[in-house]
Amino acid sequence: MERILIIDDDRFILETFSDIIKEYLPDIEVITAPTGMLGLELVMTKNPSLILLDLILPDKSGLELCTAIRANPETQYIPIIIITGMNTQSKLKIKTLEAGADTFLNKPVHIAELIAQIKSMLRLKASEEKLRMERDQLKTQYEETSTELDALEERWKIIMQSTNEGIWDLNLRTDEMFFSTHWKDALAYDDEDVINTKADFYSLIHEDDLQKFQDELDKYLKRQVVSFYIEIRLKSKIEEYMWFAYRAQAVWNSDGEAIRIVGTQVNIHERKELETELLHIAHHDAITGIPNRVLFQDRLHQAIAQTNRFKTKTAVMFIDLDGFKAVNDTYGHNVGDILLKHVAERLKSAVRKVDTVARLGGDEFAIILPDVKKRINTQHIANRIINDVSKNYMIQQQDIHVSASLGISIYPDDTDNVINLINNADLAMYRAKQAGKNRFLFYAENLPVEEEQII
Repeated sequence: MERILIIDDDRFILETFSDIIKEYLPDIEVITAPTGMLGLELVMTKNPSLILLDLILPDKSGLELCTAIRANPETQYIPIIIITGMNTQSKLKIKTLEAGADTFLNKPVHIAELIAQIKSMLRLKASEEKLRMERDQLKTQYEETSTELDALEERWKIIMQSTNEGIWDLNLRTDEMFFSTHWKDALAYDDEDVINTKADFYSLIHEDDLQKFQDELDKYLKRQVVSFYIEIRLKSKIEEYMWFAYRAQAVWNSDGEAIRIVGTQVNIHERKELETELLHIAHHDAITGIPNRVLFQDRLHQAIAQTNRFKTKTAVMFIDLDGFKAVNDTYGHNVGDILLKHVAERLKSAVRKVDTVARLGGDEFAIILPDVKKRINTQHIANRIINDVSKNYMIQQQDIHVSASLGISIYPDDTDNVINLINNADLAMYRAKQAGKNRFLFYAENLPVEEEQII
């Protein structure tokens, strides 16, 4: 019976995940551990088929557990899924992957994504066990006569074709490759389509993923990592790119040289699309579709980093709509939401492609203008925004009018601090409202409103 071990110090997570797995995968036994030490003990005594592991535990980190599990010959092939609430750029997450974790699920975890990952890892484990058995036969019989090797190769191909996963086999001495029927089926290729060399295979990998694949393969073959796993996009016969998970094991000769590498391919396209959709939802405003406050702050930090590197300037604009509350009160929130969409479109049309327009909430918008060379360029954009936003809107046969108050702060002229940059733009916008609305003001520290220059 297959068994899943969940290691997490959060008892709510333990109970919730256990209930979900039991409901959707009733044939699988679930065991739990609230600490790393107990988890390691259960790994050795219960021989789980899969481990769900929290990255941060009270006694041991996920990094330490992954290292210990992979170092033990009896447990080194157990799939490990890390469950974490840490951001995707965490150094600890990267180190944990290098220590042998197979993949990550970020909290909060979507039920469908959790079950899909578990099924995928269990299928991969079953396929790899078959591959390892045949690999061991190849290693012990590699020096036999060519006739015996040919027969062994035929048996190997039969095993490849019998599994439901896509299988690939790369001869590292000749660069010849073999692909199972299921591998070709996943990409809509026919059996007669010629894909039998490493160059053929590399030509199918998305250009943004090719170097990553080569680097990971090189690290594995140099024994810098204990396992090979990567997620890449491959071009199908109909010229569409699809996401696949690749796992592999090398065959080593008596001199410790890798002579071939055999692996599995699993379609993860739906999961990747779901991740993309969830990421978009998390970083974009639900009403207008433009970046929200979270993505705005991320883009701003990127812009500041570029500014520091290339010695340019970055401008931040804060925009508040004049008269928006009256529109909501008079015509209702539905009309107000439509108005926000129209305003967002006009703001995007008024700026450059490299600029970021975001909605911070309510009727507040913000714009990042990176690579600003002259103050006058920022003035031109601000004037265009003021003019465009103040033009009438026809919504549900109603003639709607709003205007905009806009504040501008420039990095590093006004401040060398990101938080102060945002606060300065907000203050300048507030002063623009005090000065009569439908206008913009640059931030000028310690100057009262009447002494600000109104343009």
